[in-house]
Amino acid sequence: MKKLEEADLLEVAETKQLGNLVEKYYKTVNMEGVLYRGDLQAQAEQPEVALSLTYQLIEPALKLYERSLAKVREEKKQGVELNELPYHVTINSSSDRMTAKEWQESFPPIMKALGKKDKKEFDWPERPGKKIMSEEEANKVGTYQYVLISYRIEDAEELGIVTETEEEK
Repeated sequence: MKKLEEADLLEVAETKQLGNLVEKYYKTVNMEGVLYRGDLQAQAEQPEVALSLTYQLIEPALKLYERSLAKVREEKKQGVELNELPYHVTINSSSDRMTAKEWQESFPPIMKALGKKDKKEFDWPERPGKKIMSEEEANKVGTYQYVLISYRIEDAEELGIVTETEEEK
C-alpha cells in the first residue's frame, strides 16, 4: 500500500485509531495527470495498478459508446433512424507525422483547447531518461497517434456503467 501511495495511485481517505493500531482506508486518486506527476519508479513496481486505473477512466466511455450503438439499432427496429449518438460520448483519433519536439509542443494547446488553461502545467511525456533531448532526437520525425475520448459522466452514471472508483469521487 505504501508503494501505491508513493506512486500517487492511492491516497489515504480516512484513518481510525483502534488502541495501538492505526487503520488507514485508501481510495484511488483522481487520475488527471497521475501517470506523469507520480513517482515513475514506484509506478513501475505496480504497472498493473497504473494500467487498471487508466482503464477505469476509459471503460465507461467504451461502454457508453456500445450502449449508444445498441440504442441506435433498437430505434432502427422501431422504424426510427438516429443520425447521432443518443448519449454524450465521442471517440476521435488523428495521426500526424511530426518531430519529437513538435509532438511535445502539441500538448499545451490541446489542453488549453480542452479548457485546462486554469490548471497547473502538467509534466508532459519525454523519452525515458532524457530530460533534454538531443537536437537529433528532437528533430527525428515519426507518426504520432492522438486519441481523444470524451463522455458525460452523468450519462454513464444513469446507465449504471461507472466504475466503483469513479463513484467514490
